[in-house]
Amino acid sequence: MDKSSFISSFSSFRRVPAAALLAVALFVAAECAVALLWRPDVVGAGRYSVHSPSYGYGYGSDVPRLFRDGADWRYYPTEYVNIRPFSIRRSKPDNEIRIFVLGGSVSRGTGLREGADYASQLERSLDEHLPEYDWKIVNLSADGFGTTRMVRVLTNMLPHGPDALIVHPHGSNEYEDARDAHYRNALRAGINGLLLRSRLVVLSKKAELAKLRTGDRLPIDIEDEEHASLHPENIRRWDAVVAKNIERIGCVSRELGIPAVFVGRAERDAPAFRNARVERLNAPIRDESLYVETAAALARAAAERPAVALWHDNTHYSEAGHAVVARELLALFRSKRAMFDRIVARRGDATPPPAGEMAARCGTRQPIRGVLAEGQGP
Repeated sequence: MDKSSFISSFSSFRRVPAAALLAVALFVAAECAVALLWRPDVVGAGRYSVHSPSYGYGYGSDVPRLFRDGADWRYYPTEYVNIRPFSIRRSKPDNEIRIFVLGGSVSRGTGLREGADYASQLERSLDEHLPEYDWKIVNLSADGFGTTRMVRVLTNMLPHGPDALIVHPHGSNEYEDARDAHYRNALRAGINGLLLRSRLVVLSKKAELAKLRTGDRLPIDIEDEEHASLHPENIRRWDAVVAKNIERIGCVSRELGIPAVFVGRAERDAPAFRNARVERLNAPIRDESLYVETAAALARAAAERPAVALWHDNTHYSEAGHAVVARELLALFRSKRAMFDRIVARRGDATPPPAGEMAARCGTRQPIRGVLAEGQGP
């Protein structure tokens, strides 16, 4: 074989940039194709919910993505968020009272059968006791959601016209919010941040993980959470975050002129289901005008029917416990019947403030941070 000449070697060298440019061009073309075609109305809800192209893991897909389904909007859970499936009418009926529930695993009814959570029980009771309205309660609660993600969910669901809110902050999921934000921020640092902006890269990674049958989220580490909770600075920070987010939700409620009901925390292994931690976590919502004192309601129910198990574990209610909360909410709503009369009467007359203006007033578009005390983070 003839030895390569200097000229031929130089020609080969000149072809390298062309090959690199071709590779870049192919990547850009593929990226554009994915961005164009990877939409829910193209790939379908099933594929999207499993491989949703979230490149901000942990916080990228924490807002409900609704799909057109005839005359309805339909929600399907994703790999990141296990909000229970729901559907709402795209064109809201005149007599419909639409209530959004914001919370974590307690209000979601995790561990119970479908329809056993207090939101579902309340909807059935309202249909029975106030049948002049078409009641629609949308439970937007998800496991591990703290108040920061509740605000994000609410902000993104406002275009779907809530008439009232039920807010169940619970107080103990702020660690999960901080941890997931910390995870996301770490993933997006440096060169990873550039790579994770590519849907093609993320979807390729997810396809590989799907074949390996592994997940790409950090599991909830209870020991880490307990360790972090021992640090006073974390407690102070989380309490401040909860108070600020409750203030933001209250601001949205006032700006839209819709009522917000706040549901308090209770714990099974505390006397009368309340202790110092319960009192501290309920402090930001206890003085709200529409407030359900859950611990007191559960204590009354336990005294009346001691043989009925009201708890699934220390913090989650059983189906009977959810029924107690549903009854408290029903009594509150029945006592405020005139409030709902006014909501229906003014429908179409009230003009909500522009989304940007309301976000500026209420601070609902704040950046998300994953800050923990030094040495106490994930």
